[in-house]
Amino acid sequence: MSSALETATIGIEGMHCASCVARIEKQISSIPGVSEALVNLTSEQATVSYDPRVASVSQLEAAVSRAVPRACSFDTGRGSAGAPRARPSA
Repeated sequence: MSSALETATIGIEGMHCASCVARIEKQISSIPGVSEALVNLTSEQATVSYDPRVASVSQLEAAVSRAVPRACSFDTGRGSAGAPRARPSA
């Protein structure tokens, strides 16, 4: 029996480069129940397919929060990264 996956879109502020994208994707993908995590630098969003019986949107947001402050050593002088903004996709 396969479970129905859900998709969440999480807004991400503070990314600067492909290294940021890779680190955030890796952090999100490490959560049990996550099937796919795609981060887009230009749109500043992550699209995540996950099993809601195993993972929650709050876990996805926490993974982003853990990854963003250390995602890149590039200093823009704009301060720290903002908090993730999640909205489940239809």
